[in-house]
Amino acid sequence: MALISASRKDPAAPSQDPPPSRPRLLTRLRRKRFSTQTLLVGGAVIVVGYLAVVPLGYLIHDTFLDADGSGVSFDAFSRAYGGNSQSGDMLLNSLWFALGSAALALILGTTLAYIQVRTDTPFKSLFFAASLVPLIVPGILYSTSWIFLGDPQSGLLNALLFKPLTGTSPVNIYSVWGMIWVQGLHLSPVAFLLMVAAFRAMDPSLEESAAMSGASRLTVLRRITVPLVRPALISAALLMFVQSLESFEVPALLGLQNGIYVF
Repeated sequence: MALISASRKDPAAPSQDPPPSRPRLLTRLRRKRFSTQTLLVGGAVIVVGYLAVVPLGYLIHDTFLDADGSGVSFDAFSRAYGGNSQSGDMLLNSLWFALGSAALALILGTTLAYIQVRTDTPFKSLFFAASLVPLIVPGILYSTSWIFLGDPQSGLLNALLFKPLTGTSPVNIYSVWGMIWVQGLHLSPVAFLLMVAAFRAMDPSLEESAAMSGASRLTVLRRITVPLVRPALISAALLMFVQSLESFEVPALLGLQNGIYVF
């Protein structure tokens, strides 16, 4: 009995067998066959990365380095803006134009998205399609159409509406307010799409519970709806602000006519 018990292995004792051999990384890579999809995706990543990184590298080099690349320099900023006496006005115009356009686009887009998702408005499909019309119109054509409407001399709004009634032409599309109006309307579909997704991702039972508890529509909107969609509001506002800063069509067609310059 002692001989038999001594020859048995303790099940709790660690095994002395060597671990199974694992193929090395290079061996696995050699054995792995790359599919056509992997090659196409990898090639696309390389091409897009090259097209994005190389221009950015040249931009950083020419902006923050000397011409010979020997050290850090800010001469590019002084050459671009130092000799221009209107740089301050251009900066203020750019910020005012971007902030106003972003605010208008966000207000319009959020209001339309709330009506689309949270109300029982009829013809929702038609309403949704009509809200996206400014998005598919190029910026130059959109600005030109508002020139035909809001020109202080020959615009249809002044010629057909205000002059016959008041004898004046109050609408002037060649102003900062006109630029904000046109840019805000043109960007409102983007804010609309972002906020529609945010409202649809919300749980409507929270608003329904608050309404059943006696909260008014304004209280529900202020205490529940707005806090829940605040991240989407901030994201949409930042996107509208950046798109307004980089806009070219509206400042070129409307601002230059009245000496309003932006960066």
